[in-house]
This record gives sequence, C-alpha cells and structure tokens, in this order.
Amino acid sequence: MKKIILGFYLLLRFTSVNGQVYPLIEDFNSMSPFTNPSGGWLSSVAGFQIYPNHGNASQGMTKQLSTFQPTDSVTSPLIGPITAASSLSFDYRAVLVSLYPSSAFTFTATDKIEIKVLNGSITTTILTIDQSNHITSTAFATKQIGLGAFAGSNIKVIIKVTRSSASTLFDNFYDFDNFKVQSSSIIIENQGISANAILYPNPIKKGDILQVKDFTPGTYNVSLINLQGKILSERSTAIPQKNRSVINTENLTPGIYFVSMQNDLRSYVLKFVVQ
Repeated sequence: MKKIILGFYLLLRFTSVNGQVYPLIEDFNSMSPFTNPSGGWLSSVAGFQIYPNHGNASQGMTKQLSTFQPTDSVTSPLIGPITAASSLSFDYRAVLVSLYPSSAFTFTATDKIEIKVLNGSITTTILTIDQSNHITSTAFATKQIGLGAFAGSNIKVIIKVTRSSASTLFDNFYDFDNFKVQSSSIIIENQGISANAILYPNPIKKGDILQVKDFTPGTYNVSLINLQGKILSERSTAIPQKNRSVINTENLTPGIYFVSMQNDLRSYVLKFVVQ
C-alpha cells in the first residue's frame, strides 16, 4: 500500500495558484496576537482569535464559548490540490476559562468539535469530537484524518465548536495548534497505522463485484476515485464483515481506480485495476 501511494503520488510540493496552498503547515506563531487568524483564514470579528500561550507550548488559535455565544466556526485558506496520500492533523484541547489552563473541560451530551471539508459547494463532516471520544485533559491531543476521498480537489477545512446548554455555567476555551494538511507515505489512523486492507479480485473484470478484506469492520464513508482524482461515487455504509463487497464495477471503463474508506478512526486508500 505504501508503495502504491508513493508510486502514484510523488513527493509533496508547495503550490500557490489563486491563493491556494499545499501543503499547509500552520503553527500560528507568525500571526499577530489578539487578532483574528490571518493568511487566508476566515473568522467573524468576535470569532476565533490568536492568543499567546493557547498553543502547544506556543501561540495558538482559540475560541471562547459562553452562554451568549455557544457556537462558532473558522475556515482555513484554500488548500490543494489534495492527493490520495493527503491527511489533516491538528492539536486541540478544551479547558475552562477560570484559572486557565489548569482545569480541563468535560464534554456533556452535545458539546462537540466538528471538522468539515468544503469542496466547491459541498460540505462534508470528516470528524466529530464529542462526549464519546473527547480526551478530557489540559494537555493537547493530536487528531489525524485521511483526505484521500478529496483527491484532485482544492478544499477548505472548517472547524466548528459547539457547547451544550448543560455546559453554560462555565465559559471554556477550545485551543488549536499545529494545523497541517500534507502528504503522508502511510495509511492514516487516528490511533496508529491501520492494517493493509486488500481489494480482490485485483485486477478485476468490468461488471464484477469488488470486495475488501483484512480491514477493521465499522461504518465507513466509501468513495470511488478515478486516476485523475475525480470522485465518481460516495456513500456511507456499515461494513461489519471482514470480507465484504464495496464497489460495483459495472459502469467503469478499463483503467486504474482507487477506493477510499474513511471514518473517525481509520482511513484506507486502495488501488485496483479494471481490465
């Protein structure tokens, strides 16, 4: 799998066309403190701010939520073109404003951080951090998500934070640092490296059912991507078995294609050939 990705997508490079960048690596240290994030980031006047000591041992981007403002969002610059090997990673923490940063914020039922991808006019949620997976700590946690489903596109990343009505007694900060969209030579998993799933039969004849094995069962966003990076189809589906059909090749012409399988924990990008 590593050889497939490295062989098809070459070394990462910097691109600047119509304001877009790739890779985007931002630690927020060069931005002016106590202002909205600059460099193409979009935030409301009273929105996300750059604060000293709100990053991972440095300056960071933060949002204070309260009873009067229980939700807000910030949008990244245009990033791309994305490749099948691209991933998003960032550090985050949630802490109470009182005695900052010594008290961690514990999520209740509807507290959440949503990471969304804006691809043209389509917005897709790629990660939700909520009560089930939030790490309650004053230390930063790192999240990493594969972006292979958006290969060939120029995207923006939206960070949306929301606090529940049950949490309105205390204000809290959501801190972010080390925001990166770049290429990776490995299959991404939030908690480590995922096993190399296998597509079979491969090569496959047009019209046959393509199956996947040796992966972790779960609910995945499954995308079919052609060699030019165009998403031909996408759907969310539960794949509970280790041997399971994923793509019908009936309408495909001979050539090289990719299947992207992603959820909050794992991302697989798999190559197959239609004869």
